[in-house]
Parts: sequence; structure tokens; C-alpha cells
Amino acid sequence: MIDVRNLTVAYGGNVVLDNVNLQINPGQMTIIVGSSGCGKSVLMRTILGLKIPQKGEVILFGENMFLLNHAMQNEMRKKISMLFQSAALLDSMNVFQNVALPAVEHLKLSEDELSQLVQEKLKLVGLENILEKYPSELSGGMKKRVGLARAIILEPEYIIYDEPTTGLDPIIAGGITELIKKLDKRSTSIIVTHDLKCIEKLAGRIVMLDDKKIIFDGSYEDFKNSKLEKIIKFLA
Repeated sequence: MIDVRNLTVAYGGNVVLDNVNLQINPGQMTIIVGSSGCGKSVLMRTILGLKIPQKGEVILFGENMFLLNHAMQNEMRKKISMLFQSAALLDSMNVFQNVALPAVEHLKLSEDELSQLVQEKLKLVGLENILEKYPSELSGGMKKRVGLARAIILEPEYIIYDEPTTGLDPIIAGGITELIKKLDKRSTSIIVTHDLKCIEKLAGRIVMLDDKKIIFDGSYEDFKNSKLEKIIKFLA
């Protein structure tokens, strides 16, 4: 379980999140929405321990993330993976090396076992026979899929998707959305997005951030029928 308690995060004295509380249970697809700059990605990075809050706690699987040492935090991060908005592939590594990286760092596998695992994950995201290609040779959609193969290689309990469809054409974006639905059966999905088509297709629990706080937390049906002015403007 992910349990965010009374979280306040600021950059240079500018408060981005103010006393935010959020619980995400296993098996519960959660879509974090809001306008650009509202703190969606900041919230996710804080959950992962990549940003230290001014106040509050992030409890992961019963442990306070900010009371753990570096090694213990890394152990927690094996259970929560992230697909970054840019896919964050390493340009100097080919597809095989990029996808294999977490397994090389955390698992003791033979070359054959590693090769089999990488190919299995690439097949799962709909990519095969591109092991030797480099990021510069891939389309935007292919980069996202390779990044996703890397994100799932350790079989995490949660996957955070940071703006997974941003910068993609509608057809490719739709394919990524369908892939998220498919993988949600294996790992609990947390999707950060302002893509209305993605939100509609996934139709999970919606959490909306605005003015540093959560202003809505509920079902997609209740979200799209909400009378809150800020939600009406967002959906328009």
C-alpha cells in the first residue's frame, strides 16, 4: 500500500503541494490529473523518495520512505517502478542494455536467463527484434515501450506512468493506453496525465490536483459528471 500523509512539498520557498493525503491500494488503478504545473509529477517523485518534503510522510508497504537509509530506499524502489515522460533511455546503451539494466543491478542471472527475461518483457510490450538498436533509432512510441519493458523487468507491485501519451500521435497514444490496461493486470497502475482521451479509456479512480491540494477523489463517472467549476473547465 502507498499511504501519503499530510505531505507538503516546496521548491525555493514556493509551495507546490500543501498538506496532501492520498492512499493507493494494490489492484486500484489511480489516475492523477490536473493542469500542467499543478504538482502531479512532484507528488510521484516524492513517493519514490526522489524529492524530500518539507512536511509529512510517505508510507510504502508499512515503512516511512524518509526514515530509511539509501540501501533500504533502493529496495523499496524495486517494488515501485516509473515510466518517465521522456522514457529516460540511456543513449549510449542499446535496447537490450537499457531494458536489462535493473536486472543486471538487482538480480543474479546467467547470460541466457537475462537474455530470455529481456526478450520476454519486450514481447510483452509489443516489440521484438530490436535488441541492437539505439534510442536514436527509435520512434517516440517505441521509446515509451522500451522504457516500459525496463520498468516491468523486476515485476514491480506498482508502476507509475508519468504523462505516458505526451508527444505521441493519437494512434500511438491509443496503443500506449491499451498497453497500460493490459499491464494493469500484472502491476497496480498510477497514471499521471492531462490527456482526456487517455483518462476516458482507462476510466479508473480519478484524483485531481489543483491549487496545491486534492480537489477530487472518486470514480470516473462521478468525475465527468461533477459540477465543480475547475473540473468542468478541465474536461472542456
